[in-house]
Amino acid sequence: MTKQTTLLFANGRHERSETEDMKDLKAANIPVAFYAYLSANIDLSSVPIHSIIKYDVVDLNLGNGYDASSGQFTAPSDGLYVIHITTGARDSSHAVVELISNGVIKDITWADSFNHIDRTVATTVTPLDLRKGDKVNARIGSYKGGAVLESTNFIRCSFSGFKLH
Repeated sequence: MTKQTTLLFANGRHERSETEDMKDLKAANIPVAFYAYLSANIDLSSVPIHSIIKYDVVDLNLGNGYDASSGQFTAPSDGLYVIHITTGARDSSHAVVELISNGVIKDITWADSFNHIDRTVATTVTPLDLRKGDKVNARIGSYKGGAVLESTNFIRCSFSGFKLH
C-alpha cells in the first residue's frame, strides 16, 4: 500500500505528493536500452547535410526512449547514458555522421571508402550525462559523397544506447 501525502501551501496550490516522488524514483531505476538499424542503404546523393538518420528497424526499446519515426532517442530519466553509432560506406562512398544531443555535436564518425572499391565501417561510443527529456539523434554531417551508406547483410548502420547509471 502506498502512503500518499500531499503538500499544500496557504494559497492552496498543490506542490508535490509522495506518490509523485515514488514514480520519479521508479522511473530512474527502469532499465533503458535501445537498438535500431537501417533496413536499407541510404542514397547519399539525395540526402541533404544535417538530415536526421531515421533508423527504421527497432530491435530493442526498453524504456520506450527511441522513436523510429523521428530518429530521436529521448532520455526517459536522468542519468549517465552510453550511445553508440555504427556507420558503413561502400564503393567510393563516404560520409560524416554526427551524434547530436540537444542540438550540440557530441561525437563524429567518418566512414570512408572514398578512393577505393570496398567497404568500410566507422563507430563511436559516447558517454552522455542526460536529463529526462533530453534528445539525442544521429545526422548526416557536413561532408559526404559517393553513392551509399550501406546497411545490408554485410554492414549494418545502427544507433543504440543504454543507461549506465
